[in-house]
Amino acid sequence: MVERSEARGVVAWFRRLPELAARLCVVWGTALVWTALDQLVKQWALTALWSGEREVISGFLWFNLVRNPGAAFGLFPGGKGFFVAISVLLIGVGVWAPLVMGGKRFSLGLVGLGVLVGGGVGNLMDRLFRGGQVVDFIDFRFWPIFNFADMGIVIGTGLVFVYLVRNLFRPEAKAK
Repeated sequence: MVERSEARGVVAWFRRLPELAARLCVVWGTALVWTALDQLVKQWALTALWSGEREVISGFLWFNLVRNPGAAFGLFPGGKGFFVAISVLLIGVGVWAPLVMGGKRFSLGLVGLGVLVGGGVGNLMDRLFRGGQVVDFIDFRFWPIFNFADMGIVIGTGLVFVYLVRNLFRPEAKAK
């Protein structure tokens, strides 16, 4: 038999469905846009840069096509299974976190999470559908070559971090 307090909890959860759906839409809408842009830019790089690098900003920025079998900066080149697992875990966080995050339907944290998930999905797609290697092409020469998905992972992590720090130091967060 369902107890009265459990029934109230279920009713309260159903009342929150529009808010939860809105949060999921922000995260997954952002992730979809970031992933699509990442894949479009990588497809451009594969077709435009196959014959060699291009200097974009003289002495500062080049587009240089590289196939990366590892993680950021070419680390762990044999870890495809590990990186696929991390990406799947990240997708799970993209489903779970919006459901438990407090606050508004639209926030810096939700957008950051969407950008982070979009970057992870973009690199996951490369690992699954481009021979296990991630397409990298943005080259500053003083930094390892990276791609748009990597930018999403870094930017998204930064936005989520800022969101968490801002919310940890709010008076109502301390009272809980």
